[in-house]
Amino acid sequence: KCLKHDKKLVLSEDMPVEVLTEPKVEEVFHALAAEELDNQTKDKKWGTFKGFVRYVAMQRLIPLPLNLAHD
Repeated sequence: KCLKHDKKLVLSEDMPVEVLTEPKVEEVFHALAAEELDNQTKDKKWGTFKGFVRYVAMQRLIPLPLNLAHD
């Protein structure tokens, strides 16, 4: 499954975890906010994404993006 925003690919399942940087986290946030979904669904998707990024960081595959460090 892919996440797009303004016809631009933001996130897809075949991207390497190294793309999960601070700018990518912000890009995903804005892409999810722009989706035509109810707020509860947006919040669930955002929470799932944040949890995944934190998990990947805890596995020491990437550094934790600072814009998620205190969220």
